[in-house]
Amino acid sequence: MGMKLSFIPLDEANIVQLQQNAELFPTSESDEAFEVKRLVTAVVNQAHLFQKKVKASSPWIGYLVVDAEENEIIGCCGFKGNPTPESEVEIAYYTFPPYEKRGYATQMTKTLTQLALEREEVKIVLAHTLPGNNASARVLEKARFGRTKTVTDPEDNEVWRWERSR
Repeated sequence: MGMKLSFIPLDEANIVQLQQNAELFPTSESDEAFEVKRLVTAVVNQAHLFQKKVKASSPWIGYLVVDAEENEIIGCCGFKGNPTPESEVEIAYYTFPPYEKRGYATQMTKTLTQLALEREEVKIVLAHTLPGNNASARVLEKARFGRTKTVTDPEDNEVWRWERSR
């Protein structure tokens, strides 16, 4: 797929700018645009709190993702903290509902994975999904992750662990 995505780092400076400038969000008055603006606002606020909590440093932060051709924010992705002493880093991704099933999540996953594996401090990129043949599992398969085991997550209970290494 020949899509061009831009990744806006949710670092401190960009978070402040996004929180103070509503015109950076989609301007349409449609219900869909309103929902995307609501989601972006929530993502920015949650990323800010989470990154402070885990003391994340760049590039191990969250990103808003923009379809550069459409100039629309289509989702978000990021790392769930800095790499561990075991040289692992976890990724997460979310495509906003109006933009699902277009390959965006797969592209976000591939981009985050490449960014992580280019760094010396990372040997394994991991992700978790709910068990089953769901959209997230298919995204990770397309990004060449392998399912390694089932683990218990404090929020989601049983989840599948996926890994991709150098």
